[in-house]
Amino acid sequence: MNKQTPYSKENEYKNNSEPSANRTLPISGEPEGANASFISHSLSLPLQSVSAVLTLLNEGCTIPFISRYRKERTGNLDEVQITNISDLYNRLKELGKRKETILKTIREQEKLTAELEAKIWSCMDSTELEDIYLPYKPKRRTRAQIAREQGLEPLALAIMREASPQPLRKEGRSATRAPRRGRSAYAHTRG
Repeated sequence: MNKQTPYSKENEYKNNSEPSANRTLPISGEPEGANASFISHSLSLPLQSVSAVLTLLNEGCTIPFISRYRKERTGNLDEVQITNISDLYNRLKELGKRKETILKTIREQEKLTAELEAKIWSCMDSTELEDIYLPYKPKRRTRAQIAREQGLEPLALAIMREASPQPLRKEGRSATRAPRRGRSAYAHTRG
């Protein structure tokens, strides 16, 4: 007898359209459930199962615990699928933190536009995000730049103009001597 489960391909549309009681915590700035729907689409898993797994993970449950004892909530997802959900969710959380940092930096430069902000929030790849951020990324300040900002450049130029290389004087014997002929450094060890 072919019994149809609520998580079959035929019911996937129905499961994805039902509001889930178990919602994941949203990454700030992004709409609630955006991560769950992205993970569901990326891994081709039902949205309800992904939402349940994310809720359990946020509650502190471990992957083996979820796969063994919470099968009814996850739609019988195995340990590998739950691990994939967890890994992708962690990457998305890190990406969300990076987006916030980038937006804060660009906002401080007063170069943030609504279009740029929307482009950053819609980006789901870290490489693409860094490419968007590259023109706005602050350059590293060297010691020379800090000295110029403090007004020390004219002083440094004056010192460099007046300083001229002076030949070294030979006072007394040189510090490095050539070894004497006939005697080696180890002559005292021979008997």
